[in-house]
Amino acid sequence: MKHSSQVPDMVPASYPKLLEEIKQKTTKARIRASIAVNRELVELYWSVGRLIVER
Repeated sequence: MKHSSQVPDMVPASYPKLLEEIKQKTTKARIRASIAVNRELVELYWSVGRLIVER
């Protein structure tokens, strides 16, 4: 039995647009998460530095 890769006939025409929208949302969410993590880390490092200087 030959496996066919003719899946495009089975999916709606709007499917590629949906996938692109999902990819964009995922990318934007990952960027926002990275920014939030970086912000928290910078605040942590400043806090640690302040503790070291004060003692």
